[in-house]
Amino acid sequence: MKIKSKLILAVAFTSLTVLNLSMQADAKEDDTSKDKSPKIQNVEVDHRNYDKKSSDIQKEVAKTSTAAMSYVYSLEGKGWDFDGYYGWQCFDLVNYYWNYLYGHGLHGDYAKDIPTANNFSGEATVYKNTPSFVAQPGDIVVFNGDFGSGAGHTAIVLNGNADGNVMQFQSLDQNWYGGGTDKTEVAQRITHNYETEMWFIRPN
Repeated sequence: MKIKSKLILAVAFTSLTVLNLSMQADAKEDDTSKDKSPKIQNVEVDHRNYDKKSSDIQKEVAKTSTAAMSYVYSLEGKGWDFDGYYGWQCFDLVNYYWNYLYGHGLHGDYAKDIPTANNFSGEATVYKNTPSFVAQPGDIVVFNGDFGSGAGHTAIVLNGNADGNVMQFQSLDQNWYGGGTDKTEVAQRITHNYETEMWFIRPN
């Protein structure tokens, strides 16, 4: 009987030892996972802070609509040559405005290329003109290749309903009459008809 009791006690002791070791291993795993949790949270917090900083920077760069329109009106009556080539072109005027908004000019060989040659993600939305579309002050308007001897034309919208019937809009234009190359035509207000093949780029 004593031998059997000792054997039972030995088995029980061994089982308890194995159980204790298993519990210790589980506890270590729990400790490890606890150690990892704060690190993951810290990464998430850092990511949120990064997004916040990015948002703050974007707000600093992208000006309010009131300030932006004040800047647009300040361009009126003067000639603008953003790239230093071909005098005061329509594209130059728009590039001064876009550089004010976002710190860079727009891409495109010609004005008509603006809607397709640029990635406007995070900066603007491109709208193709429709019968119900109404432009807003600050929109960039882009005319197709039927204008500007095939190069198209671009300007900055001042009033999306210049005639009261949503058939015309007023914009600040440069080189609409072709006097840009020899620098005889400054930025001025022009009233245009809404055209079928026309795009409007609205800053966010």
